[in-house]
This record gives sequence, C-alpha cells and structure tokens, in this order.
Amino acid sequence: MAITSVLVFSHCLLNAQTFNADDWYIVSSGDPTGISDGGTSTATINFDTSGGSTNARNSYIWSYFAEEGSEVSLADGMQLTLTTSITVDYNSASSAILNGFRFGFYDSASPHQTPATAGANRIGAPADARDGWTGSFTSTVTSGAGSVFRKDVGNDAAFANSVSTTTDGLDSGVLNKSYTNGVPVSLTMIYGRIGDDMIMSGSYGGDAFSGTFTDYFASDYPSTFDTIGFFLGSQGTGGATAESMTFSDAIVTYGTIPEPSTNAAIVGIMAFGLVVLVHRKQRR
Repeated sequence: MAITSVLVFSHCLLNAQTFNADDWYIVSSGDPTGISDGGTSTATINFDTSGGSTNARNSYIWSYFAEEGSEVSLADGMQLTLTTSITVDYNSASSAILNGFRFGFYDSASPHQTPATAGANRIGAPADARDGWTGSFTSTVTSGAGSVFRKDVGNDAAFANSVSTTTDGLDSGVLNKSYTNGVPVSLTMIYGRIGDDMIMSGSYGGDAFSGTFTDYFASDYPSTFDTIGFFLGSQGTGGATAESMTFSDAIVTYGTIPEPSTNAAIVGIMAFGLVVLVHRKQRR
C-alpha cells in the first residue's frame, strides 16, 4: 500500500526526463483508414464506418516514445509514467462501452516501423502486430480487479495478446468504460521498479488500479522500454465500433519514485492553493 501511494503522484516527478509519444501505428482486423497527425503526441486513429459494428475490433495501436537503440532502462527505484486522454467518436449511440481495452509499456525488440514501411496512413501488415515484443499490459474487466500480463521473451504473438504471457493479479483494477461521444477520458499508467518487483498503478477514467508483479525483473528479464501499446477488444458481443479514437498529449516521463515526504509536500501545496482560491472567491 505504501508503494502504491508513492506512485500515485508520479505526474509530480521532479527532474524527470520527458518523452513525447509521437510516432503512431496500427494493425487491425477491423477497418482502419489511417492515422491523422501520426507524427505528433496527439493522434487520431480513423475507422471506416462502412465496416459495420465491428469496424474497430482487434486493433493494435502503438506509439514509440524512445528512438530505436535508445530504449529507456528501468533501473531500481525508477519509474515510467504515461499520461494521455482518450476521446472516442462512435458511429452509433449504442456503442458507448469499450470492453477489454488493454494498455501497457513495451520494448519493441525489432526495427521500428516507419511511414516509409507502413505507408502514409501508418497501417501495418498483420505481421506488424510485432512478434517478439516484451513488456506488460493490463486490461479493463467486467468485474473484479483483473491482472497484469507480462509478455515473455521469445513470444510469437501480438504484443497485447494474452498468449505467451505470465500473469499476476492486481490489488485493484478498472472496469470497462462507457464513453460519451467526443468527451475525453484520462489515462495514467505507471511502472515502478523496486528491486526485481514491478509496481503497476495509475487511473483510467477516474478509477484507480494498482498491483505488484513479484520478481518481474528476475532471471534477466528485459527492463528496457521504448513503446506504449493499446488494444481494442470487443464492444458488447459484436466487437468494437468507432468512427475514430484520439490519444491527446501522450507524454511519457522517466524519473525516481517520489519519497512519501515529497508527496506529502505536494499534497500540502495543493491544499494550500485550494484554501487561497476559496478565500479569494469568498472575498469577491
């Protein structure tokens, strides 16, 4: 619990190294038409609505945040944090629930995709679901806390596929979300390293999740990362359906895990600011 509380304030990290997740691609069994602004930290994945109620199903979406060959090494006492907001435009009023949404940090373990290889629309071939990636992800669930999945070395399945994974249960997880068309939903995802343990925490749509993957980094398991990845599973029983999905201001930070005293100071400053603001409003 103490470690989780430390990680919740990751967005307040001081002296952190910051990366823009600004190189986006997609592989999908659905009907993507391309990615708008795929070379920025705010990118929109567009889908062909003529594909019907499953036009966005089984979509693997990723963005590189570190250059190829310059992966970020997650050392003991350090953490990676992703912050972004997600906006979905649906093509029918009944398609507001996104089930089985997966998100994680990865080492792409292969030459980076480029617009030259994927095309200007940034849609990869089926093989570009990226065999051999390592890393881990979690998923929204219908009920319960869910799990964190570690993508194992030597796997030959897509990066957010539950095949070729080792799992560990979360203490708390997030449920499937109901999106309102055009209204952003926030996502914060944190990976911290304490010895060989990986501490995952964050929030999605205001719901917190946390857990510890014991001995995650043992046995020389790779501890480098260069990519954030997402998976659109099914919506209801018919598959995911959307006109577009936008990831806004996707930022990854890397820095030391804050001390509890640092977090207390941050909370105190925030509380003081709130008191001053309320006082000023009262005077007005």
